[in-house]
Amino acid sequence: MAGSPEALDEAANSLAAAAFQEDRPEPGCFVGPDENSRMGIIGGIISSTPGSLPPTRIRVSQRVSEGLLTKKPEPEYPEDARQKHIQGDVVLRVVISKQGDVEDLTLVSGDAALVPAALAAVKQWKYTPYLLNGQPVKMDTEVTVAFRLPER
Repeated sequence: MAGSPEALDEAANSLAAAAFQEDRPEPGCFVGPDENSRMGIIGGIISSTPGSLPPTRIRVSQRVSEGLLTKKPEPEYPEDARQKHIQGDVVLRVVISKQGDVEDLTLVSGDAALVPAALAAVKQWKYTPYLLNGQPVKMDTEVTVAFRLPER
């Protein structure tokens, strides 16, 4: 909060000088149509322009990835978290291989007491490969692992 009109002007001027890096998707990862992409969505179908390379990895919603799950071992609730009555969600960014295996996990959010159990469980998850034009591709998605204590 600015204490004077001069302080407000100074704060506004400092923001005007700020520069932000453009958000660029990873090469070969399809995140959606834009005026610079070689891929586009037409009527819900991903299409490419002639001569363009298909993406090697696509981003899918959590709902889509859940529909492709074939094996989902539940996490083991950490005993120390249970004793401290810690509960909540652990959100992970997941890369799924062309074969449907969890290839990489990155923590997005979650209580530190719950994270190891979530990571251990999700590493075991298996998915049906995602097919694009009949070919399997890697997937980027997010998963939420919920830890809830039973009500007394």
